[in-house]
Amino acid sequence: MTSLNERVAWTINYYKGKYNLSWPVLAKKLGTNKDTLAKYAKNLGGHIKGNVIDALANNCDFNPTWLIHGSGEPFEGAREKFPEVCGPEQRQPVELKAKITGDQSANYGVDAPYRQTIRQLDKIFDSRDPTFIQTVVAVLDSFGRAIEKNQELNNKINSLEKRISELEAGVQREGGNIQGDTPAEETGRSTEKKAG
Repeated sequence: MTSLNERVAWTINYYKGKYNLSWPVLAKKLGTNKDTLAKYAKNLGGHIKGNVIDALANNCDFNPTWLIHGSGEPFEGAREKFPEVCGPEQRQPVELKAKITGDQSANYGVDAPYRQTIRQLDKIFDSRDPTFIQTVVAVLDSFGRAIEKNQELNNKINSLEKRISELEAGVQREGGNIQGDTPAEETGRSTEKKAG
């Protein structure tokens, strides 16, 4: 699912169907009116209110990162039953789970120079503005992917360097020259022939 509106529509329809809720009951649970909710469920476009996204995440236990950004699963275990709605595996290079999910037990472990940035992120997530949150999560996801790609590249380089070292050691054991010249014995003979 590529858009926020598609994910919200799927979420509303899934939740309504799973618990067999009427539009008025679900609208009350999500803090909106039934007409607006029905419009969201039909994916008719328009700006989705942040309080509805917040309610879907907090009151209905949907993953806010999936809702806002599309990464991960809508809820734990959804990938098995609904792979078509799941996004790429969720990555959180900076532990923002506490702010996204409200789980205050998460450990940030961030040094003092970054505290101002964390305070700014706190304000963004506290505002519950889906546009800002979506942007922050997208940037963090991109950053996480860049770190992983860099790590993959480093692993490949390390593997190649190890292989080169093994090959160099093998050449030296066989009495050869690492620069690709002929073995040392042949080099000595050719020098003698030239001298003679």
